Amino acid sequence: YYINFDGHDAPGPAWLQEENQERWEQNAEFWDDYMGEAGNAFHNDLVRPATIRLLNIQTGDRVLEIGCGNGSFARHLAELGAQVTATDGSHEMIARTQGDPTSDSDSVVYEVLDAANPDHILALGTNTFDAVSANMTVMDMAVITPMFKAVYQILKPGGCFVFSQHHPC
Repeated sequence: YYINFDGHDAPGPAWLQEENQERWEQNAEFWDDYMGEAGNAFHNDLVRPATIRLLNIQTGDRVLEIGCGNGSFARHLAELGAQVTATDGSHEMIARTQGDPTSDSDSVVYEVLDAANPDHILALGTNTFDAVSANMTVMDMAVITPMFKAVYQILKPGGCFVFSQHHPC
């Protein structure tokens, strides 16, 4: 991401944001196949357990997932009793969640959302979510400060935001 000399995020060049979006549209099939329905070993063995522990999901919690990919983590959150709004910036990734058996239930709702645009996040409602998760997402964003500020506003008092960003490579 881009940082001004005063330490604040600068809006990344539009071409960089568009390039990132296009890259994920092109990689959606590969990533969906790689993750599979239940997730890959890195996610299941390292990311998921720590994230679940930190989120401390209670039955009925409303959870926003930013960068849901093919929805494998959203499905797991729903199995724990959460009501999940699973979002991704890639239209193709969201299209790949349509075969998800939870897509016909109230436990997971999938939406395309540009997490770098705070208006898109804030449209979900202030003080709405008990928790927000962004697994392996922040590292792919050209601009991150708007997301962090918006997440703070959509969380209920006492809510938590858990994100992982270190890539295994």
